[in-house]
Amino acid sequence: IASLVALVLFVVSLIVPILYIAPRYRPPRPMRVTDLPDDIVATTVIFDDEIELVGYSVSDDAILPGETMQVSLYWTTHEEMHSDYNLALNVHGRDMEHIAKLDTWPGGGLLPTGDWMPGAVYADNYSIPISKTASTPTLLWLDVSFWIDSLDERLLASSNGSAIGSLMLDAGRLLPVAMVKETPHIENGSTFVPGITLIGHTVLSQLEAETRFIIFWRAEHPVSGDWTVFVHMLNATGDIVAQADGPPLKGDWPTSAWDLGQTVRDPRHLDYSSALPPGDYSVVVGLYDPASGLRAASHGRDGSEHTDRAVQLLSVRVAE
Repeated sequence: IASLVALVLFVVSLIVPILYIAPRYRPPRPMRVTDLPDDIVATTVIFDDEIELVGYSVSDDAILPGETMQVSLYWTTHEEMHSDYNLALNVHGRDMEHIAKLDTWPGGGLLPTGDWMPGAVYADNYSIPISKTASTPTLLWLDVSFWIDSLDERLLASSNGSAIGSLMLDAGRLLPVAMVKETPHIENGSTFVPGITLIGHTVLSQLEAETRFIIFWRAEHPVSGDWTVFVHMLNATGDIVAQADGPPLKGDWPTSAWDLGQTVRDPRHLDYSSALPPGDYSVVVGLYDPASGLRAASHGRDGSEHTDRAVQLLSVRVAE
């Protein structure tokens, strides 16, 4: 038995370095442009006129806080390089919250830029753990940069000959761990043509010069296109005296990212601090296409179409 155990351990000691350890220390092999995967997102970004990002891919369209983002970057150069640049990967979420970072080198240190062959393409794969406390839901953005001596001295990036401040790649979506279970104080039930229901709203505060509230939306169907929410405060004659227009969650969670049946919590701040005549004002909401400016048709629970395609949400009284 002892001899058999020793034999098994000996065989394992031979296999593990070959099958598991050696591949982890093998640098990415050069490939041709014609061998690139069909699913990569092509880019035209060049760093310091030396390093070109041909394209990239993210393995999962949606992940959760605490999970790991798997990203592949495809690099090339058209001339010999004599410097070994450092690589910085930073992930941003809601309100550009910094939720992950990885300071490394191409190939995890196994592929120094000084060793790259001109014209060859290298597939550079990385695993980036996302913070467990990251705000959700939100789109994810991957900030990619190179540097030598200091992170404050990054290589200049350009696209199609024009300089860009930073390279932000669309890296998918960060979903909430649990669905929104909060119930709005005031229910509505109006529906919009894109397949969106206005569940209702909750007023957080209503002061002399501002009102803060939350609009609750739900996607009844996968939504194509990114719709903008309009929030208008109207006087007795229907004139707009204040507004709080903008995409849901300030653009961090556009309607095209919503999943079927997902409840979206959309905070709004309506500021009417300018001197308004005393009286009663109404607040209406709706959706419009930012490209054409056309409003989405909306209907109440009874099927009747809303006037001006705007849903009456709440009232505001301005005192003397």
